[in-house]
Amino acid sequence: MKNLTGLLTTTPIFYVTPAKPSSEWMGKFQVREYSMLFISLGALLWLFPPLNFLIFTLTALTVYLIGETNWTRNQKLILVLGVLAAFVFLKYQFPRPAIKYVFWGRQGIEAFFLLRSIDFALSKRPKTSLTGWDRFNQFLLYIFFLPTLFAGPVVSFNDFYKSYQPQISNWSQLVPYNLLKMIWGGIKFFVLAPYSQNLYNKLQQWAEGSIHHPFLQHLDPRLFVWGTFCLLLIRFYWAFSGFTDMAIALSRILGFNLYENFANPLLSSSPVQYWKTSNISTYRWLMTHVFYPFWRHTQITAKIITTFLVSGLWHLLVTPAITLDATIQITLAFGSFGLAVAIISKISQTPWIKEFSLKVKSPGMRTLLLALKIALTFSFIALIHRSFWDGITGKPLEVTLQAYQRLFFG
Repeated sequence: MKNLTGLLTTTPIFYVTPAKPSSEWMGKFQVREYSMLFISLGALLWLFPPLNFLIFTLTALTVYLIGETNWTRNQKLILVLGVLAAFVFLKYQFPRPAIKYVFWGRQGIEAFFLLRSIDFALSKRPKTSLTGWDRFNQFLLYIFFLPTLFAGPVVSFNDFYKSYQPQISNWSQLVPYNLLKMIWGGIKFFVLAPYSQNLYNKLQQWAEGSIHHPFLQHLDPRLFVWGTFCLLLIRFYWAFSGFTDMAIALSRILGFNLYENFANPLLSSSPVQYWKTSNISTYRWLMTHVFYPFWRHTQITAKIITTFLVSGLWHLLVTPAITLDATIQITLAFGSFGLAVAIISKISQTPWIKEFSLKVKSPGMRTLLLALKIALTFSFIALIHRSFWDGITGKPLEVTLQAYQRLFFG
C-alpha cells in the first residue's frame, strides 16, 4: 500500500536556482505587495466589463468570508460549492468576452479561479497575529495574482506565501535564468504551438483529400488522420506549458518561488506518470482536496475514479457551453483515462509484473522496453485527448466520432 501511495503522489519540482532571502516576510502588505495587487485587479477590470468584474469580486469576497469562519470542512465545502455554482451559472447570463493571446481565453481565468477559491476555503492556515485587513489582502493577491491569473499554476494558498521572498540576495543568478525561461515559454506559446496548429490543418486537408501532393498520394489517409491526433496533443502541450512557463518565471522574479507545472509529460512511460507530470499543480490540488479526503485508505480504485470524475466535472463547468455533446466527450476522455490509471495502478503491484521488470538485465532491452512504453503511452493519451479537446472547445460529437471512424476504419 505504501508503494501504491507513493506512485500516486509527487514532490514539488523547484528550479535549480532558488531565491535566497535577505529577510523574512512578516505577512504585512507594503508598497511592493499593494502594487502587485492593484495591477492584478486593474488587469482584471481592463479585461472584463464592469458587471463581470463585480461578479468576480463579490464571489471572491463571499469565498473569503466562508474561509475565515470556524465551521467544519464539510460545511465550508457545501457553502463554497454553492457560491461557485452560482458564479458558473451567472457566466451564461452575462457572457464574458474572449481574451486574445491568452491560453484558453477567459475559460482559464474561470477554471483556476474555482480551484483557488476552493483551496482557500478548505485549507488550514497557520494562526498569525495579522489583522483582518492583512489577511484579506493576502487572499486577494492569491486569488487575482496577475502572472497566474489566466492559466495557473494553481498553487495552494499556503504554498503561495510559504516561499514568498520580497527581498532576494541572488538576483544575478535568479533573473537571467528566469528570463531565459520566459523566452523559451514565449517560443513554445507563440511559435511552436501555432506552427503545430498550421501543420495540423495541413494534415487535416491531406486526410480529407482536399489537397494533393505527388509524393503523398499513395499513402494511406489514416496516417494523416493519426498525425492530426498526435499534433493536437503536441500543440496543446506547447501552448499550455509555454504559457505557464512564462507565468512561473515572472512569479519567481517577483519573489514567489513556484514549482514547475510540467515535467516532460510527453515522454511518460505510463498513463500514471503522465497524470503526475502534466499540469502538476492541478494534480496536486486534486490529490489534496479529492483523493486523500474521500474514501478509506484501502479503497484506492474508488479514490482514483472519484478524482477523475471531479476533474472531468471541473473541465465541463468551464467549457464555453455545457451541452450534451460536451458532456459525453469529456466524460469519455476522463473516464477512459481514470480507468487506465486504476488498472495500471492495480496490476503494477502484482508479483509477476515486478519480477518481469527485475529480470530484464540488458541495457539495450531496458531501453527498447522503455521506448515501447513511451510510444504506447503517447498513443493512448493522443487518442483520448482528441475527445477531451473537442469537448471543451465545443465541437459537435459527430465530428469527434467521424475522426475516430476515419482513423480506425478509413
